[in-house]
Amino acid sequence: MIKILIVSNNKFMKIVKYSLGIILFFTISILTYYVYLGGFKSIKVVEKEIGPYIFVQVERWGSYQDTPKVQDSLMNELMGYGVAPQKAFGIYYDNPNNTTKSPEEFQSVVGLILDSVDYAKIDELSRVGFRIEQFGKTLSTVVHFPKKSNLSILLGIFKAYPALEKFRNEKGYTNVAAIEIYSSKEIIFAMEISSASNE
Repeated sequence: MIKILIVSNNKFMKIVKYSLGIILFFTISILTYYVYLGGFKSIKVVEKEIGPYIFVQVERWGSYQDTPKVQDSLMNELMGYGVAPQKAFGIYYDNPNNTTKSPEEFQSVVGLILDSVDYAKIDELSRVGFRIEQFGKTLSTVVHFPKKSNLSILLGIFKAYPALEKFRNEKGYTNVAAIEIYSSKEIIFAMEISSASNE
């Protein structure tokens, strides 16, 4: 009887050790990936100019989660004209944490940023119905965040906006529409410093 209990106890301990090993492995893996995404990156807010840019854009109302789908659709259309921008953008007018609107009512302007090599095609793109807008140099509060995967965007949102809000409150700036610039290597989170922001 004692021997059976000892054997059973040994099996139980092996199961516990095996389970703890699995938990430790996944914990380390998740932590490593979190570090890779920039989870422990310190957030620095700077005041600097962004732009100028030339946007190919779509004005829309609806959940911000659908932004990548809109950008992908626009990219597919532009590629039909030999245009393949390397950067995308979104201008978001409603703060999901500070509005009574439903996600379906959120206002945004989203799209792609033309590369200089494609400026010669602006007239053609306008003629066939693309909405082209210029975004001039704009003094803004800015956060640069590394982009390692699409999850970087979500992580950047959770880290950048609290830092931007805190910085702007300390400076006495009014919180305005947010602009996000997406490239293969980084995401820029920015909010304009306008004359109204200083009043």
